[in-house]
Amino acid sequence: MEESFVACDWSERLTKKFEPSDFEILERWIKNYVNNWASCDSLCNHTVGDFVMSKKAVMPRTALRYAIEKMPDELKKQAMIK
Repeated sequence: MEESFVACDWSERLTKKFEPSDFEILERWIKNYVNNWASCDSLCNHTVGDFVMSKKAVMPRTALRYAIEKMPDELKKQAMIK
């Protein structure tokens, strides 16, 4: 758990240096190393969330999906209607 906290904190500090191609690395980290809710919350809500929202111009669909996931349930239902 302690290693996970250090890794998540470190990766969050590097968010501004990430490039869109680094999204694949973040996905691999989640798949291979995130194995509990604390790690998931730290990495996904902070590092990945900050990264996605900072790259809205080049990743608009991903940013929109992330934003929708953060919405309250009622707004999320409305946003998902075609």
